Amino acid sequence: VIIALVQSVEITNPFGYVKTELTKNDYNALLWAKENIQENAVIAAPWQVSGAWIPSIAGRRTILGAFHESVQDYRERREDLYKIFTSDNTDVIKTSMKKYS
Repeated sequence: VIIALVQSVEITNPFGYVKTELTKNDYNALLWAKENIQENAVIAAPWQVSGAWIPSIAGRRTILGAFHESVQDYRERREDLYKIFTSDNTDVIKTSMKKYS
């Protein structure tokens, strides 16, 4: 099972780093996910915003989260996330999501 989740993002750093801000609604959504989504679920979320929030609060894995630089298949995972969030073709989305379920 894969759930697509997008959190709020606020870009404030002049050096180009992404600063994420966890809102109360985000926190409540992650608590809901912890209580209602299967423990073996993998959540598809933009890696820039998923960071450590999803694993640490919801206790669920992400396709690409914090410390993504150390993931061997980083580029493939990043491309799959791009397809999941931008493709109009449901077969492309399903194929990308199925790799991580």
